[in-house]
Amino acid sequence: MANPKATIAKAFENLQRSLSPEHRHTFASTELKDVWSALQEIQISQRKRNSAQNLRRIEPLLRGLEKYAKVIEVLCNGTPYLSFIWAPIKLMIQLASNHRDIFDALLDAYADIGSALPRFDRYGKTFESNPEFQFVLAEVYSTIVEFHQRAYKFFQCRAWHLMFLSSWKDFKARFDGILHTLEKHRDFVDREASSIDMVEDRATRLQILEGITESQRQTTALLESNEEINRLAQFHSSISWLGVDDKKQEAERSRRLGRKHSGTCEWVGQVPEMKAWLEDNNLAPVIWMKGKPGAGKSVMCTVVIDTLDNIESLNVCYYFCNNEDDGRDNPSERILGVIATQLLRAHPELASLITNEFILPGLSSGLGQLRTLVPKLLELQRYTRIVIDGIDECSKSGQKLLLNELQSTCLGPKLHSKILISSRKEPTIDAELGKKPNICLDENENVEMDIRRYVNHKIQLVQSNFVGELEPEIFNQIATSIVDKADGMFLWVRLITQELEQCFCGRDLEECARSLPHGLKEAYGRILDRILDEDVSPQIRSLSVRILEWMSCSYRRLKIHEILDGVSIHRDCTSLESNTKLHRRVFDLCRPLIEEGPSNTVVFVHFSAQEYILKASYKQGGPFIRPENAHLNIGHSCVAYLNTSFRLLPQNSTEEERIEWIFKGLHGLQTYANQYWLSHIVDYMDQVVAQKLEVPEYLLQHLQEILKYSKAGLIGDSMQSTGTANANCKNNIDRLASLRRFSGIYSLASEVGNFREGLKRKDWTRKQIGVVSLETSASDPSWFSTACHHYQLALEVLLNPDFSKYPTQGLKSFRDMYGNSAFTCRYIHCNRATDGFDSLQQREKHESKHRREYRCDIATCVVFMKGFATRGQLAKHAKTYHPRIADETTLADAARAVKKQRDSVRESSTPATPQQSQQQPQSVMNNRPQGAEAPWTPAEGALALKVADRYLAAASDEDKNNMRMSILGGLDPAKSRRYQAQGIDPLSVYYQNHAVVSLRQEKQRQLSNQQEGQGMAASSPQSAVPMQQQRSGNPNAGDQAQQPQQQMLGNADSGFLGAVDPSHQNANPSATNNPSQRGPAAIDSDEEPYTIKCICGNSKDDGNTIYCESCDTWQHIECFYPDNVEEASRDDFSHVCGDCNPRPVDRMKVYRRQVAKQIIKSGLNDIDKMPERPLFQNISYGGPATENTDINQDFDFDSFLDHDDESDDESASVSTSPSDSFWDEIGIDPTPFNAVE
Repeated sequence: MANPKATIAKAFENLQRSLSPEHRHTFASTELKDVWSALQEIQISQRKRNSAQNLRRIEPLLRGLEKYAKVIEVLCNGTPYLSFIWAPIKLMIQLASNHRDIFDALLDAYADIGSALPRFDRYGKTFESNPEFQFVLAEVYSTIVEFHQRAYKFFQCRAWHLMFLSSWKDFKARFDGILHTLEKHRDFVDREASSIDMVEDRATRLQILEGITESQRQTTALLESNEEINRLAQFHSSISWLGVDDKKQEAERSRRLGRKHSGTCEWVGQVPEMKAWLEDNNLAPVIWMKGKPGAGKSVMCTVVIDTLDNIESLNVCYYFCNNEDDGRDNPSERILGVIATQLLRAHPELASLITNEFILPGLSSGLGQLRTLVPKLLELQRYTRIVIDGIDECSKSGQKLLLNELQSTCLGPKLHSKILISSRKEPTIDAELGKKPNICLDENENVEMDIRRYVNHKIQLVQSNFVGELEPEIFNQIATSIVDKADGMFLWVRLITQELEQCFCGRDLEECARSLPHGLKEAYGRILDRILDEDVSPQIRSLSVRILEWMSCSYRRLKIHEILDGVSIHRDCTSLESNTKLHRRVFDLCRPLIEEGPSNTVVFVHFSAQEYILKASYKQGGPFIRPENAHLNIGHSCVAYLNTSFRLLPQNSTEEERIEWIFKGLHGLQTYANQYWLSHIVDYMDQVVAQKLEVPEYLLQHLQEILKYSKAGLIGDSMQSTGTANANCKNNIDRLASLRRFSGIYSLASEVGNFREGLKRKDWTRKQIGVVSLETSASDPSWFSTACHHYQLALEVLLNPDFSKYPTQGLKSFRDMYGNSAFTCRYIHCNRATDGFDSLQQREKHESKHRREYRCDIATCVVFMKGFATRGQLAKHAKTYHPRIADETTLADAARAVKKQRDSVRESSTPATPQQSQQQPQSVMNNRPQGAEAPWTPAEGALALKVADRYLAAASDEDKNNMRMSILGGLDPAKSRRYQAQGIDPLSVYYQNHAVVSLRQEKQRQLSNQQEGQGMAASSPQSAVPMQQQRSGNPNAGDQAQQPQQQMLGNADSGFLGAVDPSHQNANPSATNNPSQRGPAAIDSDEEPYTIKCICGNSKDDGNTIYCESCDTWQHIECFYPDNVEEASRDDFSHVCGDCNPRPVDRMKVYRRQVAKQIIKSGLNDIDKMPERPLFQNISYGGPATENTDINQDFDFDSFLDHDDESDDESASVSTSPSDSFWDEIGIDPTPFNAVE
């Protein structure tokens, strides 16, 4: 037992460390009357505002502390400790008084503490010098101070009122533990004086106090573990809820920072405008960094971000816009989502706010919620800087919306945040930011110096290739010429120096230096001239142009393998084979216009390069890439590929064939072509109509062939013109109007388009994702969904780490190429249906957002993000995995138990008369709970240990290791650590429990046989008759046998070492589906009934069930899929029960497996109930061991241990042949103990 004064001192020091210097000084001089005065002032103030709250709730606490102070003065003499148990109360009620909900929560907490606080005035004088009483005083001080310390942290956060209620919800478990500790100490010193009398001897008191301390220590350890698990779960749930991939922004930042040359851009932090922007005030909240294309704005932004990262207590958020944002009318949702995600990663404690205020109420993460969330997150930070680069890459309409959204959402007097916008000088942006402070990179001396430093470095690299061939002066002239013509554009310099690096002789180098282009447009034009040079073969020219077409006119950023496969298919090569696939070095044809981007993509070197290719006038007046030609070539490649992928349908190939084709890389274009082929064809046909072009014959042939994808068997000729259709064409209404003259294609396109549009409006709430995928394929009027579905299945097989059919190096290369973003969303209307996720887990989190679900209240639950389709399923889950834990036995109850055990031992030493021995079992039965098993005698305990040893000896090492791992997996970490520290092997405890149930079952069998032999009615074989009752000489024992007995088998809630609460028992198994008959613990007003209807005949829920939608019932997964449990547990697994889909099943084998599982589960449950010392060492028993209760008189243990399954005894008819299973070698004959085959 710890020293009381040391306990108080330690608690005081912990609190002191968490306080500010100001509060330490204030608390030391605060008296209890100051708290009363503060309460009166608050009451007066609230009445003036007509917002008075019931302050009397705190009165019991203050009265209790006043009495407590008088008792603990002995321990606190000469120390400042005492004032710190009430001073924090004054501070916190003053801070919370202006926030009604927070003040109310705080008052409730103080009221709970006041009611749990021992009333020391009753026993203070009596036990004033009692060491145990002083120990309790110290523990109470420590507990109260712990509450103050944790509550104080809530009030010290910036904008604490925003986070308080969310954090308070998470604090509830810890607060309940604090109250529970106080209540335990209250039981020791208050209300039950008789409890003290019963434990008047010091040894017992010390034992009880040590038990309280140990219980408190274990509870604290478990709470800390659970809190950490809860924090992680909330963090991951919040990241998933926000639903943005901020990792792409990190990759963009790293890629752009890699372009920075050492020693450049460092001046930006010294610019006066930047210094003012960095200051922690509300001045100059927006700064605009502007410059011409290629001036190095993106690299400059990354330098600013890195600088901000090194400033302590400052948060930096950033977003690099790209051409994907150009297709969004308002990219604000994505950008605000990234800002929120970056703040959350920097401060994981914010997950509590997101979880409790947004996720649990079931709110979406749309723009409306982000407008509320982001300001809250910013207000909680000391100060934040936000950097947005490339806003000019967004659409014209999106630019203005985004600027307004950022300023209205991220700026404000309480937010302490500022924004840096980086862009070209676009008219829309200039109208919004023209009057804001700005940093202009055009004609900037610092930029010129950086360019000179960069050019000198690059020219030195070029010079190293011509050592001794050219004079150094030539390279100096080239460097000077490049600097003079750069005009402040880093990108131009980069393009030119890369061109110089491609010169392999002095003449070419001098020629290149003499003809330097002026500006970026000339630089781009010069690169394109090289691509179309007449000296280049037509095949190479065509290949280069097709690469640029795919990159500039695709509907999303493409992966490397998608561009390679798309370019490989053209007019003269309409199918993809191993010998027609292109190597990635083909991209060198278009460098330096393009470069490899993040996540296995290829991107333009700059946004202006794509603009030039598509919009700028090139040579004869038109753009280099004409949209009609690009959509023709891309659309043709997609259609031609899809015609070859018809073999992916299950009726046309086997799974092994599909996996082999995909492994060879012949179907990498599937996801893009399947989703966007029609869009490219329609865009091309629109140009055909507008420009009155002729449709190429080769395209019409492939369009005719693709009609085979129609399930309706469309026979219409895609080339057949329909004048009536053209007459009714309305381009502004019918998106497919340009296809009307081709009736077959128009019909197929209409059906596919209508189907995909309908998916967006369909309610998938009550469908599991596996059902969604199957229903999507089944309801699609074409075979496109089916082909894509089977491609995805085969792809995920290849990406599975356990798949090893092909060579390791080949699989590694395949996964490196296709693994990134391979797990596509299975809702095909989603934009992530073609650009997926890196892992199965990321996809599952994303898909959960498509469904409106009932979510588990426990954020730490593994299925929290998945949710449930109905309230009944949620209630079933909560009942199975999150049951309410019964209150622990009070200290008074523990004391009475100690006294009762001691008295029973004393009585057992006195010989009993025949009358006493005959009556005692009846009284013992009456005192036991109904249905409880009789206590075990030492002889029975010793026998159970022998049986357990037999089990252990019979089991192989492999069996024991597997069983031990299974048991440890079912224990919580705290218990596992406790068993390990005390040297307890859970496997031994399990075998001891199993031995007990075996003995009871065998005794029931022997008793039944004896009763049959005497002409007596045997008791139900499903009930085990208590041993104590049978040992009795009571002639009314048979009447007592009619009392409800505990069911030993078929009830996973029942332990092997005694009865559980009768309210949890199911005397009638058929009543388990009726909530009114399941006992009070199972009744929930919100719960919908659910039915367990399984082939095993057991209606108990084992926590691992599967749903049959056909008949709205549940079955045990292990009964239907014993060898495939993991796959059957997946959400997308399709299941139909045995009644709806009859199939041959070995029902006896299923029954045995279910019974064995119940035995194991019960053994696991009882491990938690086992004493932390060897089993049966100190077993209490109900009465003296007289000759009438001689255990050997009624039960033949020798025959039990030496039982022979081949006995001629009729009772052996219930036995089965021995098996190799370790629990059958002991010789137990009831069928449920047979091995599970």
